[in-house]
Amino acid sequence: ESSTIVQIDVIPQVSAGTISSNQSLCNLTIPDPLTYSLLYDASLNYQWESSTDFINYSPIAGAVSTTIDFNSNPSFVPSVTTHYRLRISETASSLNCDSLTNSISIIVLPENVGFTTSAINNQICRNGEISFFAEGDADFVFLINGVEVPSTTATSLFLQDGLSSSSTVTLESDRNGCIEINS
Repeated sequence: ESSTIVQIDVIPQVSAGTISSNQSLCNLTIPDPLTYSLLYDASLNYQWESSTDFINYSPIAGAVSTTIDFNSNPSFVPSVTTHYRLRISETASSLNCDSLTNSISIIVLPENVGFTTSAINNQICRNGEISFFAEGDADFVFLINGVEVPSTTATSLFLQDGLSSSSTVTLESDRNGCIEINS
């Protein structure tokens, strides 16, 4: 009778920890860094992943530390709402003993503002009439040469006279604190 003894090494599951909290911001705003709650461990691999649908995550090229600093990596700044998580894996074995942190979201508030005029090619005759229209989900303010002018409705401005060849009409919109200026 013969027997063979096989020793099995059980690689412990890596502790996932957590990452920093959700953020809401205006488009083109640099988010606060995303940070991992546990101390850096040189025996572990770190890989940040992102998703725009909260289901399919992809690795972020070059994001292999415990922090994503968007100031240092402008290419990481999201232009749409993006979900993030950190994959942590043990490096001592050839097995794939990964753990995933919680997912957090950086919510990018959309720019949803339109600014149009009734004038063809934005041209009118001297002392002519023109209307300006704002479209979108925001609070609007119309300005002529930097001075706020009362509008006939919350989304339109009608002018008869009052414009010169050097006049600039500006629409400022505020959507959840995201200020956008259109001239």
